[in-house]
Amino acid sequence: MPSWITIYLQNFVSEMDAETIRNSVSDADWGTLGEHFEIDEEDVTIFIENLQWRNNPLEIGQVGLRPIQIHLYNNAEDIKEELEELTTYPLTVGNHLKDIKTIVALELSTSQLETMFEIVAFEVAYWLAQTNRGLIQAPDSVWYDHDEHRWDPIE
Repeated sequence: MPSWITIYLQNFVSEMDAETIRNSVSDADWGTLGEHFEIDEEDVTIFIENLQWRNNPLEIGQVGLRPIQIHLYNNAEDIKEELEELTTYPLTVGNHLKDIKTIVALELSTSQLETMFEIVAFEVAYWLAQTNRGLIQAPDSVWYDHDEHRWDPIE
């Protein structure tokens, strides 16, 4: 069963490519971020050095390679449908959701949670939120923004 990190953006994003996303998070302090899930710094380095960024889906038969899949919704019908699925959220989030132009959903497998995959996905989410006036909904339905208190949930 997949888990989702969803970013609700007030700016319109027409497309995203792997190189842009990779470059957006290239300055992250991966070692420090890995400490959050108690991942050894050597394991973090190996993971980041071997991480592959692709625009195209993997071919059938590439067993063992489960990507973080990125879904981009930027037409009114899809956005309306996605927003209708939300049931409860803080008031400040509701105010933000009134002007959404793009939704980006990062799909992870549950086995990727609490690993470097989740850390990379959150760095991508924070970059998107910061550069496109967005808010983030984590897999546990907790909401975050991109400011200096980004690890503190929105209440």
